[in-house]
Formats: sequence, structure tokens, C-alpha cells
Amino acid sequence: MSGDMFTHFGLKEDPFAYPEPFESADFKKVSTSVQRCARDRGWLLITGTPGSGKTFAMYEALASLENVRPVRLMGGNRRQYYVTNVDNALFLDLADGTETMRSSREARRRQLERVVGQASREKDVLVLADEATNLPATTFTEIKMMRDSLHFGTDPRNPKRPDRRPLFGVVMVGWPCVADRVESSNELRPRIQRLEMQGLARSEVVRFVEHLGLAKICPKETCNAIADFSRYPLVIMDRLRYGMERAWQRGDKAVSTEDVTMDVSELYHLVQRTGTKLKEIAEGAQVSLSTAYQIIHNTYPRNGARSQEKYDRVAELLQGKLAERHQDGAAAAG
Repeated sequence: MSGDMFTHFGLKEDPFAYPEPFESADFKKVSTSVQRCARDRGWLLITGTPGSGKTFAMYEALASLENVRPVRLMGGNRRQYYVTNVDNALFLDLADGTETMRSSREARRRQLERVVGQASREKDVLVLADEATNLPATTFTEIKMMRDSLHFGTDPRNPKRPDRRPLFGVVMVGWPCVADRVESSNELRPRIQRLEMQGLARSEVVRFVEHLGLAKICPKETCNAIADFSRYPLVIMDRLRYGMERAWQRGDKAVSTEDVTMDVSELYHLVQRTGTKLKEIAEGAQVSLSTAYQIIHNTYPRNGARSQEKYDRVAELLQGKLAERHQDGAAAAG
């Protein structure tokens, strides 16, 4: 966006570039849960649709923690974390550089037990998977086995006993469908705490707009129109950006409700702009492939509450995807 637009609204800088954290109820829950997970070496899954701010909230929570050693999974394909990615991340981040990782599985696990165990004596080790939506089921199982079977040293509460705590905690971030997979597994369900981002309350949307410094150009009725569309921070910022562009083009100094309202024809263009695949839309919005196709091409009948809800889920997902692209672009530019 042009800097002239910000000047038009009397703004000295881009309000959407690296905003300070907004302490919503969601944000506080994530912060508390991540702190507890690190302290107790637990396993936490944070879910939400694209644009809900789940990844941002997780990293902000980590930034406030002391005595924690984060290990981020960064596989070649960000969304395909196999167990070798977990092994490699733990070894590369925690080993002292004087040895190479063993090739056989048995030897590698014994090596990791020692390497991670020694590191966990100094700081709590926390494995992070911030793109866990398509994480293979086998990787969930392997992480469970590693947490169940790898142990090191003696219990700090009773030196006569071995320490049976897991060597590391885990925080994963993904779409709501990941929580459904966990819920359906008898092995994973009792081991993984699930936390779903609920989005901002209507009153929080108004405060969030004020937090961005846009209260003067976005009256309360505009905030309410945005709240009717979405309650997720990234999506809200993208709607505000879009509304400001519309108002600027007209020469207005305030953003109206019409400026932030999404037109049905936008959905198809959002698909093109974000490159989102039909299967990804269907899975993320929890609709069938045929329904997703009809909604995108504006042939889906919205004649009831349930059909409108499906349409809203698709629209919100695509808007979230676009918001994430804008955020990634701003990070790359910075």
C-alpha cells in the first residue's frame, strides 16, 4: 500500500506492520497454556482457522519464558514433519557439535536420550511445530513413543528413583481438523491438551481497533460490521486495510460499514490470490469438495442458517489465508 494513504488518514506509519501484542482472552489463554506446557513438559495443541493469531500468540508466549530451550521443526516441506525431522531438530539444536547423529534407529534413540536429557537438566526443552495441520499420523505416534520411553537421570524429588518425566514438552499449532484427529485417537487424546482459538469477543474487536490506533477513522458501527464478518485478528486487520483503501479512493476520512463488507465475487479472486487448493479449502472449512466448489463459484444456495454458516467458514478461511500472506510479506520486507 502507498504511504500516501496513511498520510491521508493522518497516520505516521503503517498500523498493520508489526503491531504490539493485543492481550485478548485468547492471547492470555495461549500464554498461560504454553507456560504450563513448558514447565510440566506437557503436550499442547493450539488450533484455529487461518488468521486467528495462534502462531503469533504462541511465539509471543515463548518470548516471555525464561529457562526454556525451544526446538523448532523446520522440515524441507513446512507441513510435512516426519519423525526424522524431529530427530534432526533435537540433535542439531541440542548436541554440542562434537559428535554426529547415529544412523541406526536404536543407536540414534539412545544418543538422543543422552543429548536431550543433558540439555533438559539445564533448561526445559520445548519442541515446536507451528505448521502441524498435515503432520502424518505416524509422527504423532513416534513423538508419543519418544516422550514415553526416553528418560534420563534421577528424579529431582527423590534421587533414589529414575526420572520418569518426558525429556521434552511439545507445542503444536494447526487447524481445527488436527484436534479432531487427536480426539478420535485413544492413544493421543489423554496425552495432548487441546486449546482452540475462539476469536475476539465483540467488545474486544472495538478495543483491538483502538489498539491499532484506528479508532478515529473506524467508528463503532464499522467495528461491529467487521465483528459480524470475523473475530480473528489477522482477518480483522486485512478487512481494515481493505476498507481503508476503499475510503481513500473516494477521498473519505472515515471507513464505512460498506467499505469493510466482503462481496460474494471476492471469494473466487481470493482463491486466485492465495493459491489455495480446493481440497485445502474443504478440509479447513469442514465442508465437502462439491460444496466448497459451489461456494467459490457463487452457485451455492444460501437459503438457511446452516448453508450460510458453511459459506461464512469458507469466506473466513480464505480471508485468513490472504491475511497470512500479507503478514508473511511484511515480515520478508522487514
